Amino acid sequence: MSRADQLDAYLDGRLPAEDAAAFERALDGDAALRGEVELQRRLDASLRRDFLPPGAQRAAEILRAAGVVTPTQPARRLRFSIVRPFAIAAVIVLVCVGGWQAYRRAYQKWRTTPDGFVRVEYFYNERVARGFDPNQTCDNDQDFASAIWRTTDQGLVLRPLEGVEAYGFVSCACMGRYSLVLLADVLGEPVMVFITKTKLSREQQPPERSGLRIFRRDVGPATLHELTPHDKPYLLDLFYDPQKPREWYKISGW
Repeated sequence: MSRADQLDAYLDGRLPAEDAAAFERALDGDAALRGEVELQRRLDASLRRDFLPPGAQRAAEILRAAGVVTPTQPARRLRFSIVRPFAIAAVIVLVCVGGWQAYRRAYQKWRTTPDGFVRVEYFYNERVARGFDPNQTCDNDQDFASAIWRTTDQGLVLRPLEGVEAYGFVSCACMGRYSLVLLADVLGEPVMVFITKTKLSREQQPPERSGLRIFRRDVGPATLHELTPHDKPYLLDLFYDPQKPREWYKISGW
């Protein structure tokens, strides 16, 4: 079962008890997975709010098209009057279930790649819609480098540049099983840098219609992908290795 299928099965309550317990244990130690679960729950709730059952008039139209007696047509036999409410309820249920499944299939295809990773354009737009706020901020270069070192075994620091403001980090499963993502403002536009261990990194290209471009740079065991609305990368060349001993990255709290 792919990661996306397992996540859907967990949220739908279709995982066996043993598998559900294993999934919840994985949640405890995987911030990216917890973020996916929370995001999926919010989106599911939003879809449920938007996908309401059809009103009485629409239900009557559906039933008339199917040749079923509706409240506007006199019942010729008593049994039709008795059956009518159940027929209406059945049609409404079928419409809702079919529509919900269609929504889920379309949403899943739009949200994830065929191998189950979150699409970069979806992740970018979702974070921008939520205010582009980081989950993890850094007070100094040691904090910053240590966060990256914990993900990739490669410490990196970002040189300052006019027109660039780094906000902090979030995590995701876009460019690999786990990526640390730097959120930044570059010349007034939100930009992301996905930081992944090279041996675990995957490639994605956002669709042209998204208006986004992606650029890559490898530094030691780390791979950086800059996702940007600009026509060139601004952040990739700002990353540098501070050349510190491994102990320097093992600071308290990381």
